[in-house]
Amino acid sequence: MLYTIALSMVPQVGPVTARELIRVLGSAETVLKSTERTLQKVNGVGPALASKIKASKFLIRAEEELNFIEKHKIRAISFQDNDYPVRLKRCSDSPIVIYAKGSSILENRHVIAMVGSRLATDYGKGICREFIQDLIPYNPIIVSGLAYGIDITSHKEALRAGLETLAVVGHGLDRMYPSSHRGIALDIIKQGALITEFCSGVKPDRENFPARNRIIAGLSDAVIVVEAREQGGALITAEIANSYNRDVFAFPGRTYDPQSKGCLNLIRNNTAQIISSADEFIQNIGWGESKSASLQRKMFIDLNEDENKLIQYLILENKNVHFDQLMQHLEWKHSKLATVILQLEINGLLKSLPGSMYRLC
Repeated sequence: MLYTIALSMVPQVGPVTARELIRVLGSAETVLKSTERTLQKVNGVGPALASKIKASKFLIRAEEELNFIEKHKIRAISFQDNDYPVRLKRCSDSPIVIYAKGSSILENRHVIAMVGSRLATDYGKGICREFIQDLIPYNPIIVSGLAYGIDITSHKEALRAGLETLAVVGHGLDRMYPSSHRGIALDIIKQGALITEFCSGVKPDRENFPARNRIIAGLSDAVIVVEAREQGGALITAEIANSYNRDVFAFPGRTYDPQSKGCLNLIRNNTAQIISSADEFIQNIGWGESKSASLQRKMFIDLNEDENKLIQYLILENKNVHFDQLMQHLEWKHSKLATVILQLEINGLLKSLPGSMYRLC
């Protein structure tokens, strides 16, 4: 862990490069003990970066960080550890180490992110309250970013509903931003966790928040945008979630409300599915029953050879699949695949998602 933390602190060594270094050389310890010439053999590592990696100050700083997290009962979790969140681990740019303070991080349960405008309206807050209350029977973990507006409302409502909630922050755990949310953060520690990729001493600088947003998206099965202006962090989270092949949903809001324009654009551009209630969300994401049960329920439908071939491949993949991936695997022409997909959609066996993705109903 000492060497993993040290490697994560090296400027210009992002998660992708760090993973490649560890993959090629075997471990973070080997990376930091290798010569500059050896480091430069790794793709993406030049003389300047190799020199930075060899700087001894990062090991010294990592030792200080280990002392800090031990003193404050914070867990450091490497991407190679068994308890690193599985969903996040599958993201190519996920942090090589995360810090967590709280009662838990993640179990094999439903996990959803709720994000939105910092200037939440009563309408948006009401949606959070009703939506989370309706999800109680499914016992999901609610993820958000501890910011003003929809974020903090989602955390509060999750706590009130007795659900675990994770707050992903854009700074080290030696501080709290915004400071007015310190009380809620303490409650979250008791009923969930605070999570960050930033070590102590890192301030909540503006550039940290897009990085924070990718963790919110990566931890979750789905991202729900409750309210959003035309620009903002919630839309960044939705965009990242789509790139991670996550489900993205948005409440439409009122057409004249600036706090709903972002949601309306997501829906209009087919980058988020429209929902108006928890029931619609549950039906769309398939929490009500397993895919195999759903298919068995619909076995009265007589599938032809091509339709059955596509269904069997989706069952085997057990995830959302892109149109191009289907074409490549099935070795079909575009027109044939489109026709088969359309027929399966009509029969209620296949669902189209934003970004030319498809999944079983």
